[in-house]
Amino acid sequence: MAICQTNLDRHGVRDREDTINVSQAEAILRALERETESIVLEPGRHGYEDARKVFNDCIDRRPAAIVRVRDSRDIAKSVRILAEGGLSFTVRGGGHGIAGTCVRDGAVMLDLSLTRKVTYDDDLGIATSEAGALWCDYDAVTTRYGYASTGGIVSHTGVTGLTLGGGLGWLMGEAGLACDSLVGLTVIDSRAESQYLREGDPELRSFRGSGRSLGVVTELRFRPRPIGSTVTSGRITVLLSASAELLTRCSLAIEDSPDWLTVSPLLLWADGEWRAVLDFVSTRGKEETSKALKKTFDREPTHLQEVPYLVVQRQFDDELRFGRRNYWKSVAMSSIDMNLGRALADHLQRSPSRQTFISVDVMHGRALNEPPGGSSYKLRGRPLVVLFNTIWQDMKEDPENIQWCREGFALLSSSSRESSTYSNYFSEDDIGVQPGSEAVLSGEEVARWTPDGLM
Repeated sequence: MAICQTNLDRHGVRDREDTINVSQAEAILRALERETESIVLEPGRHGYEDARKVFNDCIDRRPAAIVRVRDSRDIAKSVRILAEGGLSFTVRGGGHGIAGTCVRDGAVMLDLSLTRKVTYDDDLGIATSEAGALWCDYDAVTTRYGYASTGGIVSHTGVTGLTLGGGLGWLMGEAGLACDSLVGLTVIDSRAESQYLREGDPELRSFRGSGRSLGVVTELRFRPRPIGSTVTSGRITVLLSASAELLTRCSLAIEDSPDWLTVSPLLLWADGEWRAVLDFVSTRGKEETSKALKKTFDREPTHLQEVPYLVVQRQFDDELRFGRRNYWKSVAMSSIDMNLGRALADHLQRSPSRQTFISVDVMHGRALNEPPGGSSYKLRGRPLVVLFNTIWQDMKEDPENIQWCREGFALLSSSSRESSTYSNYFSEDDIGVQPGSEAVLSGEEVARWTPDGLM
């Protein structure tokens, strides 16, 4: 067992990395087992191989040990033991990040995926989520009371990671980003002590969209918004030759679409050919939704249904399932013109994989405005996030799929003269290179919230 030790200076910058004595590391892990209810999985132990896997199958890393915390009260104690012992560690919530930063070779992975409790206080209007909860856990509780928060488009995404990175989703027009409804959290600071930040605390602003670079969050508190028993969802399908017009009209949707209607165009393989579609979710009925779509896109839906919000959140769970190889690139921009729209359609047809698609997140309504108390999400002025969702299954096809995605990114960057993007879409080689949606944190902030050893 080789375990890394990472030393941080007072600004939270890693200055060297070496390997500590194996017997010392094992003694620290045994102490952790004795003092907490956590399960420690080491290479060769039953459950280790499954526990180290994450959403992106391109990530094949072997942590020195996996500490599966069974009770959120043990997180701070585990962090303290690892920090005092000098062991490097990462933190896993939902394990959904494309870059796979939650798992590192030779480090300890602090796995919070068993801490998934979500509660809702109807008197206060506050939902509380443990650090390992998924959006399916959160939505199942809050919608029972008639409330919901913006929570991505896939139900098995982690609540913590998505929220700290900003949090785009189907309800952002009315509810803002996921981080905008964050009204409190508990976080372990650089002294391995739990700190509670509440609404009105100026430090809470840093966690609203800062990415996963601050402390170890153990619990989040949200103020969700009312939602009806059903929402209206559906799709407009057009030929790929009409995709440029569809994408161009999305720029109009930022201003013209009502807050209660969120749209997302995609270029994808469907029904035996490359096509363009416009997926949408509305909190109004079918008739009102159809009128709004006709006004902005001059087209009638090809599919329209009224279903519970929980059903909408699961509709892409299979298309974006765990266990496939992923490499993503994206750019946030202000608009898409016809030339770029045609170029994206041409590039898609050269994709080596028919599982790949190009999507556009269209921020609008409340998502464009800072929430009370502010946030650190800094891309509200570039509301269109164009993403190459490059997906395939055979490792032998890695080079051609990665190259195709990089060429698409170069196309986007040169056409828009933009390079910043939504941090939750980062691939591993974007981190520290491509500007993200998160705030640039000061050395003092990093030092305040980074426990020793946290990678």
